Amino acid sequence: MREHTAPRRRNPKTEAAHRKETRWQITLPLLAGAVLLLVLAVLAGMLPGAQAGKWADTALIFLITLAFVPLFVALALGAAVAYGVWEANRHLPPVMLRGQELADRVNRGVEKASDKIVAPIIRGHVLGAKLRAARRKFPRLNS
Repeated sequence: MREHTAPRRRNPKTEAAHRKETRWQITLPLLAGAVLLLVLAVLAGMLPGAQAGKWADTALIFLITLAFVPLFVALALGAAVAYGVWEANRHLPPVMLRGQELADRVNRGVEKASDKIVAPIIRGHVLGAKLRAARRKFPRLNS
């Protein structure tokens, strides 16, 4: 009963445009940031002044860079969770529909079974109510 669909094909022109945009919007800024960081480290070592201050500034640049590593890990985890939610949102509706249909079938079965179990009890209560009504209607039969 599971329907198999072919994977969606993509338009090669839009795919190429997307890759080009990815290069300009993601890869280039990351590389520019890395180069800028290296340039700052080299410039910090070349500045005139106390030698200890130069190395302290350079070390500080690298320490700040190391502080960004956990942030990038958190960013990657957040992106992975977002992707997982997106994939779940894409694949879960048919699964949930099957679950709802199963729950409806179980509900109908339980209702039928409970109606069969309770029917004799209800009939007994109805018969008792009819007898009480007949006693009230014909009080002479009570004695």
